[in-house]
Amino acid sequence: MSKKHGNKDYYQILLDPHRSKFIQQFADEKGIKSNAYIRNIIYEHLEKSLPKHIYKEADAKDKAAWQASVSNRIKARKNKKEIS
Repeated sequence: MSKKHGNKDYYQILLDPHRSKFIQQFADEKGIKSNAYIRNIIYEHLEKSLPKHIYKEADAKDKAAWQASVSNRIKARKNKKEIS
């Protein structure tokens, strides 16, 4: 079961040590963190497993939510500077 972390869902997984070394190796080859690598694998699987229109709609909504989050942070920083 996931927990909320802001607008995102937080999952925790336990991997056996010998196989998890492969995750770290692949992530290192791509120059990214292992969590990012795992996230990419999950998103790729979802994209292949779901109908394209459903996945693209969810992807678009996630990107819009991220842009709104960034925009809110920028506005908050501007307001903080104006108050100071």
